[in-house]
Amino acid sequence: MGVEPSPVVRLRTSNTLQRGASLVLQPQADSLVVKQYEWQPTTGLSDPTARNPTVSNVNENISYTLVVTSANGCKAQAFTSIVIADFLYIPDAFSPNGDGLNEMWELQKTEKYPDFEVYIYSRWGELVFYNREGHKNFWDGKYLGNKVLPGVYSYVIKTTDAAQKIPNRQGAVWVLN
Repeated sequence: MGVEPSPVVRLRTSNTLQRGASLVLQPQADSLVVKQYEWQPTTGLSDPTARNPTVSNVNENISYTLVVTSANGCKAQAFTSIVIADFLYIPDAFSPNGDGLNEMWELQKTEKYPDFEVYIYSRWGELVFYNREGHKNFWDGKYLGNKVLPGVYSYVIKTTDAAQKIPNRQGAVWVLN
């Protein structure tokens, strides 16, 4: 009669999950040795005794511990953290050419960013657009009432609510014909 090996389990140390989305946890374990899976805490898990539970409806960062048990009672554990992120979608191009398609530079998924400012600069550093309510008003590709020239414009998005602790975002947007 042989000795049953102890279980071994591994998990990714962290996962990033967009708020409102779901994720299947996938531990690496010897399924021939492991007889029981137990996840703690059970918050947001589809089945805390499943090998691969789905995480959903989690609105704050959370850490899970997985304890696996073999048939002879030996245990092993692994840990993973779920980092909840709110992704702001920033388009990298638009075409305010009057054809009715893609006429405005519209930031999307702004619900979690109620207070931010948008600055857009020309290649010479001139401020061509500013809005303190970036989630409500979008850039139409005009400066002082005139269409800007096609090209690359820099943007900076600053959060005005210090409690949100969201870093400034910066990048470039192409204005196309």
